[in-house]
Amino acid sequence: MTITRIPYTLDMIRDGMSAIAFLRGEGNYIDTCRPDFILLDLNLSDKSSLEVLKVVKSDTSQKQIPVAILTSSDVEADVYECYNLHVKCFLTKPWDLDQFITMMRRLEEFWFSTVTLPIVPHDE
Repeated sequence: MTITRIPYTLDMIRDGMSAIAFLRGEGNYIDTCRPDFILLDLNLSDKSSLEVLKVVKSDTSQKQIPVAILTSSDVEADVYECYNLHVKCFLTKPWDLDQFITMMRRLEEFWFSTVTLPIVPHDE
């Protein structure tokens, strides 16, 4: 089943420490490319997603990367804290697979067909 229509490379990182290493190009991730978009689960293991978000938004070479939070939480404090850390959107995961696929297609349509994203020079 194809969820999106735009070709992409998807890097899936399973925990917060690995996410930070990936973003910094450290350890096993030394040859990774800077992501164009980050879909960040609010409930990562071993390190808070908010800590990962703080790393992204405090790094001058990464702070322009759009970050969308995807979570099962709808706690107002989580929503507030994420927007306070400059996320671009906060998405509550639907429990139904068809609704999830629809949400991912809408996310793709908006971020990759509607929005103009910044082009970052390779030396940053």
